[in-house]
Amino acid sequence: MRVTVAGLCGGYPKAGEATSSVLVEEGGCSILLDLGSGALSMLQRITSLDAVSAVIISHDHYDHIADIGVATYGRLISKDLGTCAEELAIYAPGSANLPVPFIAIGEDDTLGIGPFGITFRRTRHENECLAIRVECGGKVLVYTSDTAFSRELAEWARGADLLLAECSLHPRYGSGAPYGHMNAEECGEFLRIAGAQKSLLVHLPCYGNPEELLAIVRDIFPGDVSTGVSLFPICL
Repeated sequence: MRVTVAGLCGGYPKAGEATSSVLVEEGGCSILLDLGSGALSMLQRITSLDAVSAVIISHDHYDHIADIGVATYGRLISKDLGTCAEELAIYAPGSANLPVPFIAIGEDDTLGIGPFGITFRRTRHENECLAIRVECGGKVLVYTSDTAFSRELAEWARGADLLLAECSLHPRYGSGAPYGHMNAEECGEFLRIAGAQKSLLVHLPCYGNPEELLAIVRDIFPGDVSTGVSLFPICL
């Protein structure tokens, strides 16, 4: 299973970056977890939109769905050109307000897409939001999407081979809980409980130095953790 962060930012993208999106590939099957602002452009530096079988949307905030409409246009053009005959399957929480048709999912659902087994757990966020667990070939990827600190969610993520954990705020601005997010201290405690083999910080703020956030996280969780790097593939 190969995992590539296509969108690393939370809120809005820095120049040359994108908001939340993760590409997961195995055996010729590709799925996207979220498709935020600028993510479709970034994706095409890795692979073609035609290669993507499905998009799983965690929730309907703009920084996670902004490019979903243009992605459907892209697939329509590909169908007209004859380069791809399949519809782009889109999954999202049942309460989501998307500009395109989608298949409703919830935390009790299980998906099988190609070689991937996919399960969900609701997070602590303003809108209905699902953390996503992808299993393939004995390896486990967990993507928190947006969430305030939750011990239960961290325990659900326990033992993942790769954990993509949101880290949205610097602690000097207080707890992330009122916003449905984690600051670096809360993220560090989340990672300590989850105990993943490798962790990446994603949904990073568009201000300040992410290395400062990483240093705070490492003071609490001394395991294998780093900030995500856009377009850098990780093979599990």
